[in-house]
Amino acid sequence: MSAATPLARALRPLRHVIPLPWRIQVKTWIRDRSRRSPALNRVLHWFTSPVALPAFMPEWELPPPTEADWHENLHQPSPLLTLVIPFHNQGAYVVEALESIWAQTFQDFEVIVVDDGSDDSASVEALRGLSEPRLRVIRQENRGLPAARNAGLRHARGPHCCCLDADDALRPTHFEKLLLAIESRGCDLAHCDSERFDQGEGVYRGEGFHAEALLRGNAVGNAANAIVRLDAWERVGGYCEDLAGYQDWNFWLDLAAAGCQAAHVPEPLFLYRRHGTSMISRSTKRHEELTGQIRALHQALHDSPEKVEALESARQRLVCRDPFINLTAERHRKAAKGIRRLLFIAPRLEEPRVARALAEAAKELGANWEIFALGTALSTEAPIVLEGATHVYHARPMVPEEHAAALPAHLCNAHGVSFAGIIGFDMEAGHALRKAISEAAPSVNTAVIAGSDVHPLMALVRAAGAAGAS
Repeated sequence: MSAATPLARALRPLRHVIPLPWRIQVKTWIRDRSRRSPALNRVLHWFTSPVALPAFMPEWELPPPTEADWHENLHQPSPLLTLVIPFHNQGAYVVEALESIWAQTFQDFEVIVVDDGSDDSASVEALRGLSEPRLRVIRQENRGLPAARNAGLRHARGPHCCCLDADDALRPTHFEKLLLAIESRGCDLAHCDSERFDQGEGVYRGEGFHAEALLRGNAVGNAANAIVRLDAWERVGGYCEDLAGYQDWNFWLDLAAAGCQAAHVPEPLFLYRRHGTSMISRSTKRHEELTGQIRALHQALHDSPEKVEALESARQRLVCRDPFINLTAERHRKAAKGIRRLLFIAPRLEEPRVARALAEAAKELGANWEIFALGTALSTEAPIVLEGATHVYHARPMVPEEHAAALPAHLCNAHGVSFAGIIGFDMEAGHALRKAISEAAPSVNTAVIAGSDVHPLMALVRAAGAAGAS
């Protein structure tokens, strides 16, 4: 798969002799002409390189908002996801990054490591030591981060893609939760928040994937903050290889200008390593210069607020009939031998009494159980770590409201849950949820407890222990 036409690849070396400001002016001129002449836009889209001259879908020509039915059963050979890791002399970090990938709860993926001209002996040796059936190493001359990402994605086999820098890491549910958000909506990408580690701590929550916010700054974050449909990457021509920094910000703007739709999972699932040699640290030193270049690349949006408004109003309402059809149990991590799984379901996991009950349940069940916790109510203070819980999920806003009720049964089936405890609901809602789980996951034993008092929960724990002994 290639993201550029043969003519574009032949002309690509000209980027190294034509000054960047001239290329930006030419690119801006082409976009202005396409606004006035749709026919010219189609011709340019066919002839030009999507990397050097991304195809531009005039946002003022987007169709009006409609309710579209989105349903896609890929039923194709694995993988569902391609992860690309650009690598340049980062042998000290890549093993840690890969460990966070192998630990993902969603396991149907491939990894492509792009060696971007590494010349450090330790890093070269680290690459030689990588051995995993799902991992491939591609080597090229040093061309920079965005070129390495594009090179890896041209070899992608999955319909979804993600790029992770070799010195960063992911939380175990990153793939699963972002794919749930994409598949349940049929959108082009899903993004999460990020958390810094190593030199400095803190959580970054951007304004989100909106053209207006993206014009002010990078409102999404790093490439690994998102999983993107591969056809969306192709539509905009991938990452701009002409910029010396802030390529992620420019990529999100390209996607927004192309009318792409996104979902946001408000959890810090991406772990960004902050150290002195990071790409962001280097880009920050050239902030004014890079910001000016990106502004020039997207001058049409900056100059026309009505076009930005048209992008937002053109967002379609998508309906997916079967949001979990591509997220089957075979594509998730199976429990280790001798380990059983319990799903703990409550409206709001952030309530202290619910958290205390879960911790006591985990203590009584012991090491042979993994507890998955699911909050079903929409929450702005969603915890991602709870004492006693192996993994924590929040139905909303991860999946749209119309699919939230089906999420408990999906998690039971996907993760091989043998027992589900329903706590904190009124009796009518609790029994309705129990019935839904029983119908969609008949092998799961369920129990309903009114309220969220610790003592009734202990009865559930003892029942679960008895079930495990039988």
